Amino acid sequence: MARLVRELEGAGLLVERVRGVPAEFIKEHDKKVGLLTKQEVRGVNYLKMEKNRMEMESLESKMLVATQSIDTTTSEIIRLRESELFPQLLELVAGTTWICMVKK
Repeated sequence: MARLVRELEGAGLLVERVRGVPAEFIKEHDKKVGLLTKQEVRGVNYLKMEKNRMEMESLESKMLVATQSIDTTTSEIIRLRESELFPQLLELVAGTTWICMVKK
């Protein structure tokens, strides 16, 4: 029972930690898009604009990696739940039911 609770808590913490990553990248990406738009309107130096484009591409790559990481983590949590946690829960419920029936 304790193992089941620890595994569920661990999975929840992992999901929460992974979910926060893309939000940070999205905020930073939006800032860079706004900056680049302003620079294009003002006609800022080509090198500065190119630098911002490169930073945006880097953020987009990081966002893609984070999204893939979330997908992988989610799949692993589902696999763990289905293959290990659910059978343990069924055993626990069956044992509890049996104990209740014996006590009557």
